Amino acid sequence: MPIGSTAGDGLDSRGRIFYPGGLNFRHAASNKTITLKPTYIRVMPTPGYSAGVAVNGVPLADEVMVADTTPAEALLGARPSPTGFRLEKVPFRITAEASKLFAEVTGRPGPRVGSLLGTLTPNFDYIPGQRPSPIGFPSF
Repeated sequence: MPIGSTAGDGLDSRGRIFYPGGLNFRHAASNKTITLKPTYIRVMPTPGYSAGVAVNGVPLADEVMVADTTPAEALLGARPSPTGFRLEKVPFRITAEASKLFAEVTGRPGPRVGSLLGTLTPNFDYIPGQRPSPIGFPSF
């Protein structure tokens, strides 16, 4: 997902980076679609993945911490690059808040707390003397 194409490519006042993309989960047994959008990667104070939540297109919550990681896990794969640095395969695990929300929405058990939602491999690029463009599309 490219970052910053709507809200800028830096951290906001809450320590988050905006991602314009989102995720849809279709739960066949309950006939519900859970949409996570807008999407943020929180850098501080604790790394995490948060999003607004809608169910069948109806907004449910402005922002839920869906998955988190630790600073140590985030920095474990840190590597320098010619224009900045890269974090390799940062794991994001399901939070209790997200598991409870999924259970309430579907009427079934939510994802196991601590189970892997996915990994993120961000590139943080900086070229001295160059101003960032209003629309940034770093590679992932």
